[in-house]
Parts: sequence; structure tokens; C-alpha cells
Amino acid sequence: LVAAAPTRGAQVAYFVAFGLGTVLGMLTVSLTLASAIRLATARGARWASWLHLGSAGASIVVGLLLAMRTSGILD
Repeated sequence: LVAAAPTRGAQVAYFVAFGLGTVLGMLTVSLTLASAIRLATARGARWASWLHLGSAGASIVVGLLLAMRTSGILD
């Protein structure tokens, strides 16, 4: 989309807006996850363990689904 912008200034503005949006989005996700882990840790080690295991499991499932989709297995 950057190449489709009519002027160099519009291209730079789009690129900067996209970069800032990406940074702010990742910051929001990171702070949300850190807050959840901090809350779980305050409730006890068992909650924190379940949260860590759950997030690790979800990460593995998403990774496998993405791998299967890009390899054509899920199409």
C-alpha cells in the first residue's frame, strides 16, 4: 500500500502511521499479558503455573495451525 500512495510524503506518512500502530498494538498486548501474569502470581504460584502452561499451549496450537495452513494442509 505504501507504493500506491500518490506522493512521497503520503508514503512516508503511511509508513510512520503503520509503524506506530504496530508498536502501540504490541505494547498493549504485552502490558495486558504482563498484568494477567502479575495478577495470577499475586493469587498464588498455582495460578501462575496454569497461566504459563495455558499460554504455552495456545502458542503451540496457533503455531501448528499456521504451519498447516501455509503448507496447504488446511486449505
